[in-house]
Parts: sequence; structure tokens; C-alpha cells
Amino acid sequence: MAYKSILTLRMPNDGTGPLDAAIAFAEAAGAHLHVLCISVDQTRPESYMVGTAGVALMDVGFEQAIAAKEELEAATRERLAGMQGGWSIEAVALPGVALGSTVADRARFADLVILPRPYADSRPHEAPMALEAAMFRGRAPVLVVPDDSGAPLKPQRLIIAWNDSPEALAAIRAGMPFIQSAKTTEILVIDPPQHGPEAADPGALLAEMLARHGARVTVALVARTAPRISDMLQREILDRGADMVILGAYSHSRFREAILGGTTRNMLEWTNIPVLMAH
Repeated sequence: MAYKSILTLRMPNDGTGPLDAAIAFAEAAGAHLHVLCISVDQTRPESYMVGTAGVALMDVGFEQAIAAKEELEAATRERLAGMQGGWSIEAVALPGVALGSTVADRARFADLVILPRPYADSRPHEAPMALEAAMFRGRAPVLVVPDDSGAPLKPQRLIIAWNDSPEALAAIRAGMPFIQSAKTTEILVIDPPQHGPEAADPGALLAEMLARHGARVTVALVARTAPRISDMLQREILDRGADMVILGAYSHSRFREAILGGTTRNMLEWTNIPVLMAH
């Protein structure tokens, strides 16, 4: 498959790196880029007061959201004006409860969604909600890029975090164009299974499948030497000089991930390279 419909999301105070990366990627892929600019009304329902004072507070909150949306749209439109290829822009101001459905509706019709890191210090607290809406409700693969990633998204050394899960396989299928174009793709198996269908030769069947697609692929088996898989994965990414990682998202329940953390969340908090995820 090829990526021909790209969606990216911008919120107030976002840096330009992820947008620049999305523009460069869409230009290189000959894809259409749709930019969704969202400003969320930060007025909390629990702070509303009864009577005219409460109505005034609500009005002020939404007016601020509209002003932020218009400022964001103008800056984004100015950046898109020099883009080579098709693009469109949509700007909305909305209450927080409408964020998920809005993002999911747009993500449903995108081949790939490119987003900034949701847990960066500058990101609003709604950013993780937007990512989850795109991936779980929109059923779209999501490529998370660092804030300073304005270079074309052309991985040369790609790592696949393989755990034989349906989520990992979904991410691999969604990331096939990156896998096919990378100079090397390494299937990383941390703590190889002792039992089950992959126990004899972990990653071998996946390697065969990817090789048939023209990927230059190897398998690396790594014993677990740290309590968290995410720590192991981060160390291997650094040691191997990877410039993109593909992994399945949220193998455990999202509630457990949100409360306790997990490989997906830890990677998104740490990563300084693009991460492609699907579920």
C-alpha cells in the first residue's frame, strides 16, 4: 500500500516540527495532507456558576477558544502556502467532550495520522485523548514524531518491537511502506518466548513475510535484563542507532496503561525518534 491521505493535528502552542515533518512526508509520497487545527474550550463545567455570571464565564471561555483557533489557523495556512502538492485545512473550536469524536471522524479516512508526542511538556492535557481517538476509534495507524522532527520521514535503520501480538502485526502491516524503503529492518524480540508457536525460532515467520515484500530484514533476540520492557527497548534503540520504531499499541487494557504506565506510554514519553503504532 501507499500513503495517499495524511492527517495531522495541531493545537495551540504546538511547535512547527511535526507539521514540517508531515508536509515533507506528504510531498515525498505525493499524498494529500489534511491539517486539523483544534482549540479546546478550557472552561471547566464544574466551575460554571448559576445565573448570568455562569453564562458570562462560558461565553468568555469559548471566545478565547475561537481566538486561539483563528490564530492557529492563520499560522498553519501561511506554512502550507508553500507546500508542493495537495493540502486542506480545517479549524474548529470545541468543548473537550467533542475532541475525541472530531479526531476519530477525520482519522477514519486517513491512511496515516502524524502527531506530535502527546506527553511533551508543551502539549495540552487533551493530546493523549486525541491520539487514542485516532488510533482506537478512527482505526488509523499513528506516527508520533518528536517536536524537532522537521526532516523527511525516511528511516534508514528501522526497528520492529515484536512480541507476536495482533497489535504488533497490525502496526507492521500499516508500516509496510517504511519497512520496504528502509536500508535495514531489525526484528527485535526481547525476552524470547520459551513456549508457543514461536519458541523454536522467534521472529522467523515474520522475517520471511517481510523479505517477500523486499525488506532487508534481520532478527535480534535479546535477553531481558531490566524490569521494564520499555527500558530494554529504549536501550536497544540507542545502541543500534535506529531512526524509527514500529510497535503495537496498548497490549494491556488502556485503563491499566493510563494508571500504571506501560511500554506504549513510556515510549511516547521518552522517544526522540518517530514511533509508528497501530492497534
